[in-house]
Amino acid sequence: MPVFLDQKTKDPFSKRVSRKVVDAIDKNARPKPDSEKIEAKTNNFLIATWKELKQVTWPNWPTVFSWAVITILFTLILSLSLGFFDHFFSAGIYFVDCTSPKGRGDSTTLNQCIEETTNYILFKT
Repeated sequence: MPVFLDQKTKDPFSKRVSRKVVDAIDKNARPKPDSEKIEAKTNNFLIATWKELKQVTWPNWPTVFSWAVITILFTLILSLSLGFFDHFFSAGIYFVDCTSPKGRGDSTTLNQCIEETTNYILFKT
């Protein structure tokens, strides 16, 4: 008479549920080592992943190329705009530091600060 295990196994790619049938259970048998269990799980995962990847509808080359160009252009525009704002806000901070008494002191005039800030903005210094 076959003995049914309490565990039910389900095949991830079919709707049916099957039971494991064994003829005799050896109570003295050693369980599988953890390395074998991990290897079996890894193999099952890789097989399931490969089957799932076969079902994916991959984009064609013109679509990939156009999205890559759009991504590169967007990144370039965003980095240039961030660099632009960073440079001008830094120039503003430079100007405030130049005119404040605790920054460069009273030895600089407003015209000197404007000239230095303009040179900073135009990358002359």
